[in-house]
Amino acid sequence: FCFQRHTVILFQVCLGAEAEDKFHMVEVEGLTYDGKTTKVPLAVLKPSVLPSVSHLGGFEITPPVTFRLQSGSGPVYISGQHFINSDEDDDEYVFIFIYLFI
Repeated sequence: FCFQRHTVILFQVCLGAEAEDKFHMVEVEGLTYDGKTTKVPLAVLKPSVLPSVSHLGGFEITPPVTFRLQSGSGPVYISGQHFINSDEDDDEYVFIFIYLFI
């Protein structure tokens, strides 16, 4: 039996050029260490003040996760990486670049 660890690391959240000049809040929903569902604001953006956040400090989440535009109309783009690691070989990773549009 091979156990795989999945990790999503986020790099940047940014508004599209056509986003209205109002607040756009992106939240992420995932599981806590004890398996309970939790929702956390990921970014609150406004084109005239803060159109993007690119230093998320290696924000890591364990899938499955849901990204939701809680307020505003977007568009919002999210970029990051999905890492898959097998417990049989800690030196072998699969890297998948992710680009989401909400």
